[in-house]
Amino acid sequence: MSLLKMMFKQKRAFSFDSTTQESDAAGLPGTSRKPPAYFYVILILIPFMFFFSTELLLSLSGYGRPYEQFIEVIPGKLMLNPEIAKRYFYRNTTVPKPIEDLFSKKKPENSFRVFILGENCAAGFPYLPTSSFSRYLERRLKDEYNRSKIEVINMSIMAINSYALRDFMPGILRQKPDVILIYAGHNEYYGALGAASTLPPGRSRHLTNLMLYLERFRTVELMSDFVTVIFRLFRHDRQFGIVSSEVTSDQEIPYNSRLFQEGVLQFEGNLRDILSMAQSSGVPVVLGTLVCNLKDQPPFISSSGKDLPSAEETFIRALGKLKLNKTDEADSLFRFARDLDMLRFRAPEEMNSVIKSLAREFNFPLVKIDSVFDSISPSGITGNDLMTDHLHPNLYGYQMMGELFFEKMRDSGIVPKTEPPIALLKKNGWF
Repeated sequence: MSLLKMMFKQKRAFSFDSTTQESDAAGLPGTSRKPPAYFYVILILIPFMFFFSTELLLSLSGYGRPYEQFIEVIPGKLMLNPEIAKRYFYRNTTVPKPIEDLFSKKKPENSFRVFILGENCAAGFPYLPTSSFSRYLERRLKDEYNRSKIEVINMSIMAINSYALRDFMPGILRQKPDVILIYAGHNEYYGALGAASTLPPGRSRHLTNLMLYLERFRTVELMSDFVTVIFRLFRHDRQFGIVSSEVTSDQEIPYNSRLFQEGVLQFEGNLRDILSMAQSSGVPVVLGTLVCNLKDQPPFISSSGKDLPSAEETFIRALGKLKLNKTDEADSLFRFARDLDMLRFRAPEEMNSVIKSLAREFNFPLVKIDSVFDSISPSGITGNDLMTDHLHPNLYGYQMMGELFFEKMRDSGIVPKTEPPIALLKKNGWF
């Protein structure tokens, strides 16, 4: 009996070994044999091949928006793409157009190239672009340095903010600028992709910047289109990206609230990235502090909080102090009233603090436009004498901004290498 058991066990063992060897030889599933190395390579390459194929098909079919930052409008001359704002306003039927400043495709040897980054104010709103401070600056440079080819390219577009400016930077740096001027910060809440924006991808700065980069690929744009359609199905009453004239309650942003701080941090992070890119490329940047109508613009939306007075009450107190010629106290109260205003069309004081802090950190020149505007205002506080509305300067205000940027550039040595005509005349003994 025991002999039969032993024979049975040996037979089972032999049968098992034979099956295993046959399975190994055949490469059947469940065996211990590992797949060949190229199997893993193919597995890794499949998503890339799918992405590349989809990208190629979409490109051949003409799907997607033109992504070139600069386009050649006439032989040898470039201009900012008129459709560039569609990167930031997604599928709006109408988007703001940039200023049509032309510059040489190949930078001439005697060229002095200035790029200006900004929003509504830097674009010269509510006037035509010919009234912007960039035009005044261009005339001053051409008058003073007429032996150089002066190129001033204003990249400012209405309703954009620091996300778009950051996105512009790599393309600008490839155009070999001699200096970049920045006047921005008012649109961080309601501008395209701003802190109070209802647009995807939400309020994450890093995710937003990543999406702006990835949307250069048509495959990602296709997926974004799909997401946008879904959003529109549930939000029929909103335009995506552009600030509506009818401001709803969820766009009221209390002072020092979470959303308020998100706007400040968003601006600080994007501006830091911009300055870091410029510094790494050896390009100087001149920054300007922000101005707005303090004295003659009552708060848009006022509400008293638990520990804070109302914006309207603070504004009335400021007017009272001004009547008593207590200018310093009035100025502080006007600024506080602006910061308490829950409709954040005017940048709070924190934005100027960010600009000043980063200018010091990167050792870039700073134009204190707000201080100068106060100093030349009759009451010592910026109001209707220099502003058309709540934050846009009038013609004299824009001219003053251009002069201030010019003087700071000259004082900082950021000017064309050719000597100005007056200097040449003095050098030759004419004066």
